[in-house]
Amino acid sequence: KLIFVEMEEYPGFTEVPSPLPQKIETLSILKIVTSAIKITEKPGLMREWRTLFFSQESQDIVHDIFWWFFLRKFQKPPQESPNFVYERELREKTSQLFQRVA
Repeated sequence: KLIFVEMEEYPGFTEVPSPLPQKIETLSILKIVTSAIKITEKPGLMREWRTLFFSQESQDIVHDIFWWFFLRKFQKPPQESPNFVYERELREKTSQLFQRVA
């Protein structure tokens, strides 16, 4: 199924990351990335990789980063939106994600 992302509209900044357009499944994207880097060939790492990479924090990062790129590429954003999305990733989500590793 072809998806024309440029036809979407940014749903706006909220306290939680906005869902991806057209019901794109985040886990499907993360599975494609995982298979592309061939982590599945290293069974000892796979359990740890799954815990970290498929976590809710990681999925939230994918959502926010998607919309950040979308705003920069396809839509004139409200002045504050890209900064809020980007800073949420830098401060909150990455911090939560790395707390899982520690």
